[in-house]
Amino acid sequence: MSYRIKTIIVDDEPPAIDTLCFLLKKYCREMEVVATATDIQDAIEAIQAHQPDVLFVDIQLKSSSDTSWLDQLAHLNFEVVIVSAFQERMLESFKLWKPYFLPKPVDINEFLYVYERILDEKKVSKGKNTSGVYLVKSRSGNFEISLPEVLKMEAEGSYARVHLISQQQHFISKNLRLLLSEMNDERFFRVSRSLVVNLHHITSLDESQHIITLADGTKVELAQRRKSHFMKVYRAFKQ
Repeated sequence: MSYRIKTIIVDDEPPAIDTLCFLLKKYCREMEVVATATDIQDAIEAIQAHQPDVLFVDIQLKSSSDTSWLDQLAHLNFEVVIVSAFQERMLESFKLWKPYFLPKPVDINEFLYVYERILDEKKVSKGKNTSGVYLVKSRSGNFEISLPEVLKMEAEGSYARVHLISQQQHFISKNLRLLLSEMNDERFFRVSRSLVVNLHHITSLDESQHIITLADGTKVELAQRRKSHFMKVYRAFKQ
């Protein structure tokens, strides 16, 4: 990717900070932890100094039980991920910064879902891939994949299988998450953990059954938890 996502973690429990740092380093190569803080004053100073793109913050700090202290930083542009064991706080937090919410203890699937949504937003704000091609480098030689021709991409362990509208397939030695971030193209949406579809090649959508039909006639299932986000992205894409 041609950019990095500067990230700050605020939590008064060092093990919680360590957990997020580990997950970000292992799964989120675009995100760089530029600072951590265990109290509000240090957090404010770190945010002002680094001006992050994303802030992971626990609502329930020893010196505060809400995120009202963030109001003084409203002039800065960053995403907020509320990390909290107090799920009843979720609705309250949405009234403040309309952030993402990650319940404690952090579940890997929840974490990756939030991460993917942040990437979707950053693709729009940082600019999409305008070349329309993706260069694949392999031992047997380099070749280009035309992104408009990609129908879907499937995860196969730590690899990905790319299906073209022509029925041709490419097996690529990168996982879906990395492939999506490198392609950086808003036409692609991850409908489940193992499948990405090209929004341009969707011919019909059964919202009640969560079934998407693609241009080649194949039907794929949309994960229920991703439906609301998918509908928002799909409607914007079709406009």
